[in-house]
Amino acid sequence: QQQQQPQPQPQPQPQQLLPTVDQTAQLVTHPRQIFDAVVAIRRSKLPDPSDIPNVGSFFQSPVLDAATLAALRSKWPGLVAFPMHEDRATGATAPAARQETTREDSGPGSECAATDDKGAPGDTAVSDSQARRFKVAAGWVLQHAGWRGFREGPVGIHKHHALVLINPGHGSGKQVVGLARRIQADILARYGIALTIEPTIIAEGV
Repeated sequence: QQQQQPQPQPQPQPQQLLPTVDQTAQLVTHPRQIFDAVVAIRRSKLPDPSDIPNVGSFFQSPVLDAATLAALRSKWPGLVAFPMHEDRATGATAPAARQETTREDSGPGSECAATDDKGAPGDTAVSDSQARRFKVAAGWVLQHAGWRGFREGPVGIHKHHALVLINPGHGSGKQVVGLARRIQADILARYGIALTIEPTIIAEGV
């Protein structure tokens, strides 16, 4: 594997949906219009599967406890993570409401750019000092490990999106999953973080 230094680029903003909807607020009469707006934004920011075979984000962003995150940040201060809100009744966690925050090293797939995520209705903001668990930006981890833009035969990682595995050479499912397993092993060895594959794998050896 040849390590490549990623070049930070402007990060697509999820909140771009809001201006899209606001501009046509008087015209929205059906949920399909919201769906179409989301699809249009996604297509403008992510590779079209009909052009470059992919399934979108291939790895879930891992959730770490505060102590583990602190240990990682002592080595990698720029590691991006967001505090999780924990439901005391059920123990379930969800991304906490966040005030506008800017992050360094932002780039497509890195999940590092400025955000203004207000969280779910009824959420209260949770500061880093209050949170017990944090969602780590898997895109940041992959980008800083040099995987963004990596190619291995017919498969690889998109040059702008570190979370998107691509199959432009129409390789086998075994080759795609094989690359994913290599990435998992590398990230575990580097950071001690176990990445979970997001898509459902039906037959790994095919």
